[in-house]
Amino acid sequence: MKKLLILLFIFSGIFQAFPKSRQTIQENTIQNDRNKDLLLASYTGQLDTVEKLINEGADVNAKRDETVTAFYLAYWNGHRKTAQFLKDNPAHHLTISERFFLWMDGVLD
Repeated sequence: MKKLLILLFIFSGIFQAFPKSRQTIQENTIQNDRNKDLLLASYTGQLDTVEKLINEGADVNAKRDETVTAFYLAYWNGHRKTAQFLKDNPAHHLTISERFFLWMDGVLD
C-alpha cells in the first residue's frame, strides 16, 4: 500500500516542488521578506533564526509554490529539530503533503 502511494506521489509531480538550491528559494517571489527568510532558514536548518523570525511575525504556514512550507523544507533536508519546532507551533497547520511524509516515516498513524 505504501509503495502504491509513493508511486502516486511521484507521478503527481510533487517532487518537482522540491528546491534544487538556495538560489531557487532566494529567487522566489514571496511578498513578505520575513516569510522568505523563514523558508531559507528552515531549508538550511537555522533553528535560532527560525525562532527569531516567527517571533517577529513571519507566517509559520508560509509557502513556496503551492505545497512547500517551512516545515516541509526543514523536514526534507534532515533538520529535525527545526522541523519539530515548526510543527509544534500552535499556528502551524500540517498540509496533506506533510501528513503523508510524516505517515511514511512512521511519525503519524
